[in-house]
Amino acid sequence: MKRKLIAIIALLSMMLFALGACGQKGPHVTEGKNGQIVHFKFTYWGTPLEKQSIESAIHSFNKSHPNIRVTSQQISTNYIEKMSTLASTDDLPDVGYMPEVNMADWGRGGKLLDLSSLYKKGGAFATKLPASQFKFSGSSKIFGSSASVASFVLYYNKTYFAKEHVALPPHDPSKAWTWDEFIKVCQQLTVDRNGKHPNEKGFDANNIQTYGVGNFTSLAYECFLKSNGGGLVSQDGKTIQIGSPATIDALQKIQDLMYKYHVMPTPSQASTVPQTDTAMLTNRIAMSIDGSWSFQTLGNAIKQQHLKVGVGVLPKMGNKLVTMNYGVPIVAFRTATTTKYRKQALEFVKFLMDPQNQTPMLASGLWQPNQLDWYTNKKKLSSWAEKSGLPDHIESSFAQQNLHYLVQTPAFFFKDTNKLTDIINPALDEIWTGKKTAKQAVKDDIMPPVKMTFGTEYKYAQ
Repeated sequence: MKRKLIAIIALLSMMLFALGACGQKGPHVTEGKNGQIVHFKFTYWGTPLEKQSIESAIHSFNKSHPNIRVTSQQISTNYIEKMSTLASTDDLPDVGYMPEVNMADWGRGGKLLDLSSLYKKGGAFATKLPASQFKFSGSSKIFGSSASVASFVLYYNKTYFAKEHVALPPHDPSKAWTWDEFIKVCQQLTVDRNGKHPNEKGFDANNIQTYGVGNFTSLAYECFLKSNGGGLVSQDGKTIQIGSPATIDALQKIQDLMYKYHVMPTPSQASTVPQTDTAMLTNRIAMSIDGSWSFQTLGNAIKQQHLKVGVGVLPKMGNKLVTMNYGVPIVAFRTATTTKYRKQALEFVKFLMDPQNQTPMLASGLWQPNQLDWYTNKKKLSSWAEKSGLPDHIESSFAQQNLHYLVQTPAFFFKDTNKLTDIINPALDEIWTGKKTAKQAVKDDIMPPVKMTFGTEYKYAQ
């Protein structure tokens, strides 16, 4: 009886093993007229135009690569949650977008292919902008680059500037406004419902008709921390800088735009201000510090509603101008297909990352090149920066900022970005809402838990 039971258990074990093996996802390959066809799945998010552009690029790739077939899926919401679910069932796509803040965990967790070979001298990615590369401190691996450089610029309403007789923002990075100059211009542009400016007697801060600049505390604030000599993390990833005097000073200066100078809406006031194109068309804001991803939306307003908008360089809070890259990377996931057919997978990654194959995205203003020669070669630069229907001065302002003043956000090189920002963000909200000064929030609410979390793993600038 015992032997019979053992035999049954052994048989069941073999059956379970067989079922498990059947459940494992193998390489997706079919036979075609000219040999094997390797199939890859690509996932992404984005606007309807982005979908159209991506599908067009994939169609071109498939047409020129008869032995590789790529299909795509747009995932509009909860992208990383869905990727995590697919990873748990061994059903990840082969190539796709990846949120910047998740790159470190997924790369270190072995879910992404190391693409560092493409970045070596003579490699396909050797001329990618350094600030577009995801390479984490303490590692030689590179898990990808931004498909598009997405950095910050100063948008301005040309019509409103003319109405208020204010000189346009500088387009030459070497002539960027100082912070004091920026505040002065914001005061000239900000008016209440009685037409008074913030520095005039009788100004009503509770009834502002036009703000000098839109609220930029969600992302762009970090540009000014860096400009002032501070930041969240040092660029080598070894020092946490949020507690430095320069960082605290920068945070306070941004808060002062809202509560001292009244030239930028507070978070509650900003909730009543529409998105940038409508806000400018209705004169709710005169300027906006926003990402280059707004080129497309503003371009549509230029063509359809005759908005006159230009692009200037960011003001500098300290001695140097700084803009930061938030471009979404394209990665190759570690799947059975990409592992066995790595060469073919990288062919698709190289194709999609080549600005030459991004014409629809570049022409619409949706994407901006991630490659050095598309900023230094006059013909290539003009092909995307001088398109009609886009904001004026992209070539002189945005392109030159990216070429000379672009740095990475911590998500590109700091492996503990998620842990750090989970601590920092609630405290920053206390600053942006005016509940605490920058010094109080940093000293009381940020540095104690930061030091408790990371201990001696990092240095602390103080």
